[in-house]
Amino acid sequence: MYAQANPSATLLKSYDFMYEGNVANWVRFANTLRLRLALRVVNADAGLARTEAEKSAANPFGFISNANQRAALKRIGLEYTHPLYEIAYTFNAGEARMSASMDSYMNGFQDPRRSAYFVTADDGNYHGVRLGILTTNWGPYSGPAISNLNIGQGTTQIVWMTAAESYFLRAEGALRGWNMGGTAEEFYNQGITESFLENNLSAAAAATYASNDVLTPIAFTDNSGQSGNNHIAPTDITVKWNDADNFNRSLERIITQKWIAMFPDGPEGWAEFRRTGYPKLLPVVNNSSNGTINTALQIRRIPYPQSEYNNNRAGVMSGVGLLGGPDGGGTALWWDKR
Repeated sequence: MYAQANPSATLLKSYDFMYEGNVANWVRFANTLRLRLALRVVNADAGLARTEAEKSAANPFGFISNANQRAALKRIGLEYTHPLYEIAYTFNAGEARMSASMDSYMNGFQDPRRSAYFVTADDGNYHGVRLGILTTNWGPYSGPAISNLNIGQGTTQIVWMTAAESYFLRAEGALRGWNMGGTAEEFYNQGITESFLENNLSAAAAATYASNDVLTPIAFTDNSGQSGNNHIAPTDITVKWNDADNFNRSLERIITQKWIAMFPDGPEGWAEFRRTGYPKLLPVVNNSSNGTINTALQIRRIPYPQSEYNNNRAGVMSGVGLLGGPDGGGTALWWDKR
């Protein structure tokens, strides 16, 4: 293999805004991505998942293991602005805010990463907003009562895969009895540590956080002043690893911390929620799907847009025929089989 024979090689450095031509890091990314994909299909084909996961673990270059190896688009001059900044601060006066679920988990855990992810509301605390609210007055939700994203227009990297996720993936693999080169507990704690380091916090702070077996997610209180949106805590999960826990409790702990660490990668967090049922999220306030989407299970896929029906009807109908259900938000994808 070229990378093994040339471990310090760089290729196409001037065109590579992610790894600057570092071939070894591309292999580590590929190994970690294969592990992610293996776990994505574990409920559909457990044998295939294990085989592919252990291939990655056996590769001599290993996985992404620190912030310098994570898959991220490096900031090069003024060539791009972070898309989430545009959504949070400029599009329709801002259409992204801290979620009520993130409010419950991060405030409950007293998570030091809150300041890296969000800006405080007008009372100096971190407040989220429920999904599925119906109102004619959006001012309270787009105003200072709700925390916005702490994200720079041209300073925040676009990250596709963190070092923390790499360790949480291995933690789940080890939990399932796969050969990942360590224990679930070791990888779980390292995932927390790497997430703290990636957010400019110390390993000591991560160790304190990981050792807490008392704090749990808290009930959500809507800080906007609107009524009817409060909700009880979604779970009583703690942070500290517990070998006495059963498989599902341990999986909940891994995926909960993985979900927090992957912020703001919403699509990957959604995929993990669909695959595992974790973290336990607050349900939408109003389900306007006319019964096509289960409120507890939440949306499972994005339907094909009308433009595809108009311009690519044959392709759409072929895809719909493979869904095993209608082209709606309540139809699970093929790997979503828990």
